[in-house]
Amino acid sequence: MSMEPQNSREDETQQRALTITGDEFAAVDIEAPIRESNKVDCWSLGSLYQTAASRQDEAGNATAARVFGLLSAIVQIHFKPEDRSEPYGPQFVMDGRRSMIPADLRGDQSAVIAELVPALRNPGLRARLADIVWFNDRKLASMAHRAIDAYCEAVQLVLDGKAEFFNEDRTASGHGGRNMLRRACQIAHATGWKDPDASRLKAFFEPARPSGIRSRTVWSPQPSATTRIRSMPVGSYSVSSACRCSPIGRKSPIA
Repeated sequence: MSMEPQNSREDETQQRALTITGDEFAAVDIEAPIRESNKVDCWSLGSLYQTAASRQDEAGNATAARVFGLLSAIVQIHFKPEDRSEPYGPQFVMDGRRSMIPADLRGDQSAVIAELVPALRNPGLRARLADIVWFNDRKLASMAHRAIDAYCEAVQLVLDGKAEFFNEDRTASGHGGRNMLRRACQIAHATGWKDPDASRLKAFFEPARPSGIRSRTVWSPQPSATTRIRSMPVGSYSVSSACRCSPIGRKSPIA
């Protein structure tokens, strides 16, 4: 006879019931709410998905409401890459309740989300989903590589004037770009700075900088595919020095 606590079995059953299946995702155009937007930051994407979920719920489309609601919750998980050990946390905690964290998705839901990642066109969404899946299971190296690539793509699109961060920010030196590159460096470090992802990430940074430049951000006035970041302050370190001084296998001070 199993000695597993009854409430443990009930929790597991409830979790399976709450999991959105691959078939449910397949029944919905999951990028429809964000397709006409040029935003790549999760704050903007979360708002769009939240609105779409409400509209689908009002229209009686339960499956679409559930899918968009889940995506809204995922992209609105609090992103804090300055905390290397816990880069994600709840957006709010109130009266003993909290919003979603990555652990809430661990298991079947993460596995379903992993299947969605390769086909996603918006790099901001792709980066977030791949990152969360990898964060929940570090053995999924392919998700780490996809996250790094997507973070780089999102920042490059902003540099090229083809995408924006929150509040019509078209630079990559602000909060959005800095945090994406910081997180990409952390993942690259954790996975050994493997190519081709590491090379694409390091290509954002100057291989060297004049000794007179200290903790300030210098951007090309005409961003292009060859735009380089000479220095980007991230707390006590600069992302540029961390990335250019971190070949495969060597620790990065920010990772």
